[in-house]
Amino acid sequence: MNFDPENFRAEKYEETELYFDKSCAFHSHFGHKQKTKAFRYYRNIIGFLRANVGVKIYFTLNDAVASFIREGDCLIVNMKAYQNFCSTIGVKTGGRFRAFIGQNLSLRDVSVSDTEKSAYIRNNASEDDLIEVIKNLPADAQARMYETFQTLANKPTSSTSAVFETDPDKLISALAKFLKSEKLQNAFYAQLPSIQIGILESHIRFLESNLDKNEKFIQNWLDEENGRYRKQRCLIFGLEYVDPIREGQIASKRFDVLAEQDFEHHVIFELKSPKDEVFKVEQHATSAGGISTEYHLSAALSRAIPEVLGYRKMYKEAHSEELEKMGIKVRKPVSKCVIVIGTSKNDLVWRENFERVRNSLNGIELLTYNHLIDRLRNTVQNLVLNTISQEASELQKQPDGVQPLANAG
Repeated sequence: MNFDPENFRAEKYEETELYFDKSCAFHSHFGHKQKTKAFRYYRNIIGFLRANVGVKIYFTLNDAVASFIREGDCLIVNMKAYQNFCSTIGVKTGGRFRAFIGQNLSLRDVSVSDTEKSAYIRNNASEDDLIEVIKNLPADAQARMYETFQTLANKPTSSTSAVFETDPDKLISALAKFLKSEKLQNAFYAQLPSIQIGILESHIRFLESNLDKNEKFIQNWLDEENGRYRKQRCLIFGLEYVDPIREGQIASKRFDVLAEQDFEHHVIFELKSPKDEVFKVEQHATSAGGISTEYHLSAALSRAIPEVLGYRKMYKEAHSEELEKMGIKVRKPVSKCVIVIGTSKNDLVWRENFERVRNSLNGIELLTYNHLIDRLRNTVQNLVLNTISQEASELQKQPDGVQPLANAG
């Protein structure tokens, strides 16, 4: 959809305006029998706009916009998608629009405008704080920043030449102030629930669409672009696992993922293919003319169990030098090992056998990729409910809280 603000008409809602696609029959969609501007869940949007001054919301019924798209400070929202989302949540609070937007937010969306950045830098270019920040960065990051500043110093653009001609460190100190801005940090933390919702929703979609792939495909996804998204993508295992290490080597053996849990323990993950079977199911004819069905561990799961137990033993016995090479400064107890393999079957006998195996594996948690998806869905639901609950709480604190329109006509 090509966005043109001229194709939208403005309608006044209390102290703000909403914009509606002129080519869409909103009157019919809303089922209005008389002239009115009110529609389901519009009050949530008023609260959102109060908290996000400068943002404009444009509504359409065009299916080319699946949920919403962002054009600078403009949000083009599919009205049907928004109302369906609110109806699904079914909670009467003022934060549903934020939760709706949060479905598809990514880390790239957590930013301020270039104008705000420039103004902040101009007003705070007096200290060399960033030098201390750079000292604590990894060596490769330091090198890249140094090369960037050298390039700017040697071939300054019109916007940076004045800074470098007087004092190159001024740009560095200005950036430091920007990075340490409490205002920006607070804004970022306020967005975290929505960011997590968007990230986890994308992980659900990825897993659901790749249950026919092999384990190498999943591992390559975790490692894409030299591990740039690894921490984010390892959230598929749970928000409680942090600082994931991929394919750490101990005694020439490589485990798939090692992560911290609750900052007190380590957990070892062994990833098998989503298309692997958990069981090898055999059927035999009985002497009575019937059929008996036997469940045996599949070859893939039979290999995974001793492998992950072997990794745990090697981790406990590893020399400190080996752990330091992986970036582990303190050896922590392994609370459990986790094997992720295959998909769940919608079959009562299969599930009973799965639970029986699961309960018999001491120190090993057995999961299928469906379990990961279900856990992610529960986490997203909790984040959504927490987000809209917090939003409602904030709106209630406002002295000029959202007031209903008796008849917006």
